[in-house]
Amino acid sequence: MVAFAQDVVYVSSSGSNEEPYDSEINAATTLGTAVAYANAQGIRTVQVLGTVDLTAKTSLANVEVCGDGWESSVLNLKADLNPGLDIGANASVHGIKFTASGVSNPRSIFSLTADSSMVSNCWITGMNTKTSYADTEIAGHAKAGLITHCLFTNNHSNNGGGGSGNGVGMLGLEGTAIMRNSIFTGNYTSGNVRGPCDGVLGIRGSATLENCVIYGNYTQASSGGDKDSGGSKLRRGGGIIVYSGSPVIRNCIIRNNRYPNDYMEIPGGVDIYKPLREGDFLIITGATPLIENCNVPEGQVPAGAVGCQTDDPKFTDPDVATLANRDFTIADDSPCVDAGKAQEWQMTATDYSGINDRYQGLGVDIGAFEYDWKNDYGKALAMKNLIVTDVSANGVVETDGVIRMTDGGELGAILSGTEKATYVMRATLAGTGTLVVKLNGAEVGRLTTDGSVTFEADENPADLRYAYMGEGKATLSLLFRKTGMILMVR
Repeated sequence: MVAFAQDVVYVSSSGSNEEPYDSEINAATTLGTAVAYANAQGIRTVQVLGTVDLTAKTSLANVEVCGDGWESSVLNLKADLNPGLDIGANASVHGIKFTASGVSNPRSIFSLTADSSMVSNCWITGMNTKTSYADTEIAGHAKAGLITHCLFTNNHSNNGGGGSGNGVGMLGLEGTAIMRNSIFTGNYTSGNVRGPCDGVLGIRGSATLENCVIYGNYTQASSGGDKDSGGSKLRRGGGIIVYSGSPVIRNCIIRNNRYPNDYMEIPGGVDIYKPLREGDFLIITGATPLIENCNVPEGQVPAGAVGCQTDDPKFTDPDVATLANRDFTIADDSPCVDAGKAQEWQMTATDYSGINDRYQGLGVDIGAFEYDWKNDYGKALAMKNLIVTDVSANGVVETDGVIRMTDGGELGAILSGTEKATYVMRATLAGTGTLVVKLNGAEVGRLTTDGSVTFEADENPADLRYAYMGEGKATLSLLFRKTGMILMVR
């Protein structure tokens, strides 16, 4: 008789709560029970089935909590646990919809505390709190780790309790936290005269925000007009507020986030707001963020930002009433196409869709979605992530997948196609070396700075060689322009 090791622990509100929790029938009924059992048995995966209430803080370490998708797997916060999930070392949450019901002030549904913490492919929606707590992050708080491919919609935070804190609405990023390929839309914050109502996303320290869309969020003040109790202007920023430190905001589209010009108070204490105005960025004095290659409205580019653009990003359908259906894909003539700043992580990542490569065309796009060039561009998939680095080894592909070569050494590939095609070798260079590209023994281009080499190949097969001579590193991608081209790289 062969004994099979259990690899999943299940949690379901309709389970019988019987060990070993290895099916929907005998599933654990609380996430805490499932996680504790998984940790004790050395099981890596906990699977959420249906809607499971979070009534006690659950700490995660060395475990992944997975769902079957937003409609099938829901974690519902039922108490002010601050946070509901404490996501620690080597822990992750994937494919879950987060909601809250029956709780008046859920300060945080999850917190990431380690560089190896991760939340991905999750939808955070319907969080609605009226709280007296300062520096509130009702959806999440990340001091480290990675948040990626997540959607934040229809969340509200009201810092209305007289504190002098900052009332962040949806998410706080600080420390070394990183957020990528995510969308914030249709969220809002509110506050009073003593609790300024800031953006839906707060960032500080050395945190990084990359390739995200922050669109259609807003703030409002419940009293105090356009001044706080000391006579200073309320610190409002419907989109992003940078509190302190030197965080990085890169390749993001930040638009249509608003705050009121002022308000009028009528008998009965009802506030009537004048038309909203743009409030995409708010940078507190003393903060020194690096903001680069972002798309923001005219007049909203922060001082010191580099490589930013103000033209319409040409979203497909960003304003539909159903927030989860807003379409932030971009047109082929969007100014965001190929206008982002390339980073090594993009070479092996997908965009928000989870399907399209994050890096296509001649550069990475600005925003959460990459324009999909597959109909008129092809990629040599085996070559798209060539990284030439550490010029010291012997020119072979190491087991870690990184390509290293000696000075003057050549690496190569055979291009096989049915027709003549135009190829583009795109390179991002760091160091003092030179990239040389040869086709069938003849040099077709060389680069000493970031750029591309374009050449045609009409032989079948053609021999492509490339060498990085000198110290430094080159990140390469090879593309071809020919619809229907059949390309193999070997």
